[in-house]
Amino acid sequence: MVDNTEVLMAGTPQGLREKYRIDIHLHHEVKEIDLKKGRIRVSKTHDGRTWWEAFDYLMVSTGALPFKPSVEGIEAKGIFGVNNLESGLSLDHFIKTAKPKKAVVIGGGYIGLEMAESLILRGMDVSLVNRSNEVMSTLDPDMGKLVSTALVNVGVTLYRNETLEAFEVNDNHIQGVITDKRKLPADLVILGMGARPNTSLAEAAGIKLGETGAVAVDDTMKTSAENVWAGGDCAESFHLVSKRPVNIALGTVANKHGRVAGTNMGGGYAAFSGVVGTAVSKICTV
Repeated sequence: MVDNTEVLMAGTPQGLREKYRIDIHLHHEVKEIDLKKGRIRVSKTHDGRTWWEAFDYLMVSTGALPFKPSVEGIEAKGIFGVNNLESGLSLDHFIKTAKPKKAVVIGGGYIGLEMAESLILRGMDVSLVNRSNEVMSTLDPDMGKLVSTALVNVGVTLYRNETLEAFEVNDNHIQGVITDKRKLPADLVILGMGARPNTSLAEAAGIKLGETGAVAVDDTMKTSAENVWAGGDCAESFHLVSKRPVNIALGTVANKHGRVAGTNMGGGYAAFSGVVGTAVSKICTV
């Protein structure tokens, strides 16, 4: 855990403006991309005002969204998907104000495991529901077992080979998690079920999506649309082992996507050769 969220920020709007002459418009949302006229429709979130802004070159970096299963009670207060700093701050505020005691984490991937450990450190009663026999399904079972054991040793109650069926809700507040085997009381739920590329804006504009569901790009990060590039969690990469497109939602990949796209948009040349999908994480003592 970190003591100050500022250490997680790569820069501030003022700092980026002074150092790179980049204007950051916070609390603004792009609602539509008009490729024919080379413009975007922008909405100011505070007052709802909208207007069209012209562009010569466009970078689509809309990121990813936490996967939310279509089950009863999914929109209740106290259920969180954590995939960026803003969602993490919202969760932190909820914990400080609502003071939940029983947390249930759904999913045994990177986010789910790190959240389970963090909630234990904050003094909560934590359960984790995992549909596989061991957590970290990207690992071989014997390796995943080491992580499962480490979680149990720090106090996480692990329910294996169980699937989420619904949420128990009262007055729009989470009360419990219902699996195919039991009901777990909960006043906080973390969705650690993976993320999906946020491509609705690009798709609506007619920008081609690839076989992974992310925006299709070439090795310069250019999309199917003229003068439009894409990068980060919303875009595909080339997998160096399988030789097929892949969507890897990692900050290291997003950073490289951005540098390659920015170089080409600025008149230079750069190419992104691809990924092998490696990642490093420390869960408890493993």
